[in-house]
Amino acid sequence: MHAHHRGVTLIELLITIAILAITLAMGIPAFSESRTRAEVRSVTGELVSALRWARSEAIRTNQSAIVRFGAGATCADGTAAAWAVTMNAQVVNCAPGSEFSVRFRKIASLPAETVIFSSRGLVNTPVEPYQVTALVGSAFRKIMIELSGRINESG
Repeated sequence: MHAHHRGVTLIELLITIAILAITLAMGIPAFSESRTRAEVRSVTGELVSALRWARSEAIRTNQSAIVRFGAGATCADGTAAAWAVTMNAQVVNCAPGSEFSVRFRKIASLPAETVIFSSRGLVNTPVEPYQVTALVGSAFRKIMIELSGRINESG
């Protein structure tokens, strides 16, 4: 008579679990990296939307709009913000800093992390275009704000 074995042996089960663990361990860094890139894209998109909104409000209301980001940004209640839009010395739009884990850095001749749109939608500065870089770990995206007020993102 032939003995038929049903199921798997302990060795087969351990080998299967080991292969599964190795496969999962190789996929975790890629997933983490993908999540970080998605976070940077999301936050950069929100800042670009805020910049475009500020520019359109400056044109619509015929008043300057100031966008501050990084350390210089605060919401109307005084809490730290990732970015804030101010018109007539009042904060009209902001993203509380606790919502973001992304740092913004401006590379331009002006020391403050500020973009001022004139009532015509132009950037009020005589220097080169602004470049804002959103960083999380090694992932980044760049936002270019031209003197004409045009806003582009890349990265």
